[in-house]
Amino acid sequence: MWRLTTNLPKKGVFAARHYVGVRRQQQTNNNGGGGVRLRRCFTNCNTNNATTAAVMRSSSSSSIVGNSLPSLISPSTSSRQHQNHHDADNSINQTEEENEERERYRLAQEVINAELDARTGRPWQDPWHISEEQWMSTNTTQENLADWSPDFVSRVSLERIQILENGIPTLEEISKLNNLPVGQPGLHPSEYTKKYASYRKSWYYESVSKTVQELASDRVTKLLKAATTKSNLKDSNTASNTNDWYDKQESVDILFEEIQEEVLHHSSMDILSKHPDFQNWVGRSLEEYLTKSMKKQKQNSPATSTATTTTQTEAKKEAEKEDVATAADAKEGEEDSAGKTVEEHLAAAIAEKNEEDDDAVDIPVFMDCFDPIIDGGGNMDDDTSTTPIVPKILHPLKVHKHGGAGKMVEEWELSAHTTTKRIMIRDTTKQIAHTLISDEGEGSSSKRIYVHGKKGVGKSATLASIVASSRKSGYIVMYMPDGDRLSKNGFFVTPNTHRVGMYDLQDLSQEAIQQLLDSHEDDIEKLNLIVSPKTLHKYFKDTQLKRLNEFCGNEDATNDQNISLMDVMKYSKERKVHAPMCYSIMVNELMSQKSSDTKFLIVMDEFNCLYDHQGHYFHMSYDDSVRKSIPCNQINLFEPIMNFMNLSSTTNEDDDDDDEVDNATNVDDDSITASVIVGSTESHAIRREITDSLTSSATTNATTATATTTTCIEIPRFTSLEVDHILANYEATGVGKLRSDRGDTIMNLQEVEYLKMCSGSIGQKLLDVSIM
Repeated sequence: MWRLTTNLPKKGVFAARHYVGVRRQQQTNNNGGGGVRLRRCFTNCNTNNATTAAVMRSSSSSSIVGNSLPSLISPSTSSRQHQNHHDADNSINQTEEENEERERYRLAQEVINAELDARTGRPWQDPWHISEEQWMSTNTTQENLADWSPDFVSRVSLERIQILENGIPTLEEISKLNNLPVGQPGLHPSEYTKKYASYRKSWYYESVSKTVQELASDRVTKLLKAATTKSNLKDSNTASNTNDWYDKQESVDILFEEIQEEVLHHSSMDILSKHPDFQNWVGRSLEEYLTKSMKKQKQNSPATSTATTTTQTEAKKEAEKEDVATAADAKEGEEDSAGKTVEEHLAAAIAEKNEEDDDAVDIPVFMDCFDPIIDGGGNMDDDTSTTPIVPKILHPLKVHKHGGAGKMVEEWELSAHTTTKRIMIRDTTKQIAHTLISDEGEGSSSKRIYVHGKKGVGKSATLASIVASSRKSGYIVMYMPDGDRLSKNGFFVTPNTHRVGMYDLQDLSQEAIQQLLDSHEDDIEKLNLIVSPKTLHKYFKDTQLKRLNEFCGNEDATNDQNISLMDVMKYSKERKVHAPMCYSIMVNELMSQKSSDTKFLIVMDEFNCLYDHQGHYFHMSYDDSVRKSIPCNQINLFEPIMNFMNLSSTTNEDDDDDDEVDNATNVDDDSITASVIVGSTESHAIRREITDSLTSSATTNATTATATTTTCIEIPRFTSLEVDHILANYEATGVGKLRSDRGDTIMNLQEVEYLKMCSGSIGQKLLDVSIM
């Protein structure tokens, strides 16, 4: 075996020649032969390849090398040299083929890219190749960004955002807002697919009908005018009448053919023209438009003096026949295109509203909950600013410690602009405000409002805006924004010592009273409410009531003295064990107070968490084995709210587990003047059957004629216009990646449509995609 150790470059033909030459040198040394010039030749091969080749040629031509070659080169060595030459040639050919393949692939890609760029509906051109430098380039870090300032906001965003001058409007001001965008709950391809498909088909027909009317308007007017002129000049000759009929029919046929051809090539019908029912939609739309125009012309034309009663009667019968035929055709067309007529009526109503409001422009409006006097004058450029993230008018709403439902507070937390806390006023906010202030002074002024909707559409933000507006309007509002926490984290539950079957949450009851005092102590003080002895004995035992009298300074041993509501509420802070009784008295008195100047409102979010089938409060006095949880309507904190809303979440599985409360408070609608607004949540692990049952129950109660009916309001997804304004607000307040882009995202229509697509016009997801 030959061992080859050399530093010469081994590439191509020179590698093969070098290998053979070294072996010749080694064989010559071993045999003791001459080969001096051959060794010297291959020793000097380190200079360059060209010199090596020349020396090899001179060596092979010399007589010494010629005499020694037969003894040095064996047949196997010659074949190996030939094989190395062949491998080198194959390597060169393979490299050339690879280069040619790359070139063919590049040319094919250029053809494909040119075709994609030429397609309609794609008004932009992106680079088709991303270089390695772009992939490996580092992104700008947070430390490299400049500090945010209002100067970063683009002019487009500043002009788009509309903020109410007074910051927080009253309920009456909200109810009078006009031109707010109206969403369509339930009409989305990801949910209620049959309903959306029906609506989509009706929308297709409305689009085709609108285009047909635009194209045929002038020609139909001329056609009817010519027909009217001929009818006035017609003779009593039957043949002449027959010819006129054929002329009219021919004109109508020509009109149909021309309109179908023009609509087919219309720019707005580029996609709809490929629908299988497109020709039927065009024909039906033109027919309906002709019928409507003829009827309108007959109504506007004055009756001639020569018209006889018989002619009028025949014309009336003919018009009735036309109406019946048109209605039948329209009904048949609706069944063909939509399948369901309810959604078509909805689309027609929306289209009619749009026609009436052509001059009116929908403009979303924001309310600013930040008050510099109350919330402090924090400076946005001051790192030591003590400006609270949540405005005090929304107390006790707090920042989520471990992440919670609702993105409104998270948006304020991420905002660079610390002196503004904005909430969009939507059409559903206007509906709730109108419901609260409507029919005041007629019968019972109490209202039940149930708010529901999909996850992330803005239910919590709507309730927060109502809380702020109600407090601005002079309402006393008990706000419970975290129903899920209240239904779980009461620390401990104790049986009520006076009311059998009821259970108390001492810590949460004390907390609820204190929160109401923090927000409305002066308002409750002005009411000067007095609690009667009858009410006191209803919730307190004699021994407990004696301690309350001692706290208030009453020395009556019979415990039959009146006590002010403010003293009862302050007593709850003194003795936590009596806080549940004080809470029940407080809610009872405020819900039935008769003052016309100050009204009481309870707003509770995450209301459906109270109906969790498993429950989180247990006590052996309710179940000896401590396996069944205590229903929330038997807990003092939730009892008045759940009894007043009177909603049912009973499912087939829970029928056997529901126990009746012996001493449940009977709700008297005539005695209650307060209103209650509850909202459901989709961000917690609550069974779908429970939430759907509550919504169904609220909808049923809304159709029941009682003194206090339930208003069921669904919060829809944001409209496209609302999303545009929300993104502008993100830029104006410095949220996420819009903080420093200076309008690049807002003015990039492709990027805006991408954000709408990723979020599905859902506020919670829109904030997520605006940050990433």
